[in-house]
Amino acid sequence: MAASCALGSVLAFLRAREAGAPGRLGAGRASLYALSLALFALGFLAKENAVVVPGLLLLADLLVVRRRPAWRYHAASALTLALVLALRVHVLGGLNPAGSIHFIDNPIAHLPFVEGRLTALKVLARYAEALVWPARLSIDYSYRTISPPTGPFDPGVIIGAALATAWMAGVVLTWRRAPATAFALLWLGVTLAPVANFLFPIGTIMAERLLYLPSAGFCVLAADALARGSPPPGAATTRAPLGRRAVVARLIVGLVVVALAARSAVRLRDWRDDHTIFKAALGVAPESVRALFNYGSTCEEQGDDPSAVEAYQKALGVWPEFADAHYNLAGVLARQKKWQESVDHYREALRQQPGDVRYLVNLAHSLMGINRHGEARDLLRRAIDIDPKSALAYTNLGAAELALGEAAAALLAYTEAVRLEPGNADYLRNLGVAQRGAHDPGAADSFRKALLIRSGDPDLQDGLGLTLLDAGDAPGARDALEQAVAARPAHPVYRYHLARALEQSGNFQGAAGQYREAIRLAPTAPLPYKALGVLLDRLGDRDGALSALERAEALDSGDSVMDATTRALLAALRRGAARP
Repeated sequence: MAASCALGSVLAFLRAREAGAPGRLGAGRASLYALSLALFALGFLAKENAVVVPGLLLLADLLVVRRRPAWRYHAASALTLALVLALRVHVLGGLNPAGSIHFIDNPIAHLPFVEGRLTALKVLARYAEALVWPARLSIDYSYRTISPPTGPFDPGVIIGAALATAWMAGVVLTWRRAPATAFALLWLGVTLAPVANFLFPIGTIMAERLLYLPSAGFCVLAADALARGSPPPGAATTRAPLGRRAVVARLIVGLVVVALAARSAVRLRDWRDDHTIFKAALGVAPESVRALFNYGSTCEEQGDDPSAVEAYQKALGVWPEFADAHYNLAGVLARQKKWQESVDHYREALRQQPGDVRYLVNLAHSLMGINRHGEARDLLRRAIDIDPKSALAYTNLGAAELALGEAAAALLAYTEAVRLEPGNADYLRNLGVAQRGAHDPGAADSFRKALLIRSGDPDLQDGLGLTLLDAGDAPGARDALEQAVAARPAHPVYRYHLARALEQSGNFQGAAGQYREAIRLAPTAPLPYKALGVLLDRLGDRDGALSALERAEALDSGDSVMDATTRALLAALRRGAARP
């Protein structure tokens, strides 16, 4: 947008200057001048590098128009520049407000002055390569795509210095002899200067988008070179046939244009999606930390966690102080239940950015994965001290309090999370679970509110069903649990809960069927066997009850399912005695 507006501003100005002899300002020319100024302002508001437009306009007047400069217009251009700069100060709080430039994005900002400028010369050589033949393009040039120079005689530095010297010599030699060529050269240099990291460091060491505006000067230079072998406009059309050199030159130009068009077509295929473009970037810059990080993120989105882990680990191998890479890697490891490794990477991320609430919350989550609930609670309270509006911290604090047996504290934390984000179905579900555990009658309402947000969610239907079952509303529980089973029929827990509701409703045969289906889906779970055995004994099927309870006992390795009453029933069935 900035490049297009800048080009439009200069073209509108040149058209205005061509529209009649200088002197009194006509309405048509005034409109073109106004359009030129408006396009400049829009370009600056789109991107700051359009700040060079007033300079380009003055150079165009001096070197292309070559009449008495339109000083009133240039004064208006300067005033427009002052206004947009004032607007920038008003919005951002300063002309160029200080902001941290990450070492990864632009190492030049962190290098000593001389070494930084030598690196900028290396980047200049890369820019020239991209303009002349863009064979290897990348969306990202962050650390370590362009390494700092080994010294002033580094090949990249020498090439960059030679290009800068040639540019200055070209401007001097053409200023009077070929002013239009000088204008194209100056366009190239003036538009590149603010983003070349020579005058001051910017947010990136190199980016192809920064060549959009400078490339216009390069294109004009190429056109100027080609035009030198052609007759001037308006010349007689009758001329001698082209010489062999001219034919060869035009043939070469045609082949280059075709080759560049083909390169563009091939490059477009890299832009299908984020995953493809960052994978292509790694083909050009395999040690680009930012490209590795972003590629890892896209692998996560595609469910390819092994590739994501590999990418994050490579990024950390290049730059171990990359907190976000530690954070993302920890998240993948947590999904894989590698809790201790996850904790280690979260701690490293937190060491680098100790006030990051996300890091604190997720570290606490991983600590809960290894049953360190007290430490997790302390971290979550610290996160809330930093950001009292973090609903995520509150809902995790509720889980930690619940694990520590502090039901009342858990209920308060979950309630606060819902207050902060009332439209979050997960937070409402967590609150409902805590309320159910505390026998709070509001639990059913929490689940119903969550279902209004995420209609048909089987987990929420299951939670509502269990809450209604605890409250003695067996028909309501049955309806909710039937919807959960219909949404996810292969879920054994839903089947077990539905069987309980059916049994409480008096539908014993239906309950037995659901218990059997739960056993089919989870044949190593002892709980459905126990429930089925008790129900079959109640129905008078002693052999079936004995078989189910014996299976439950065999699977209950931790003695957590078979209570004293059930064991007494099993003993009686084994003795063939009547039920005690």
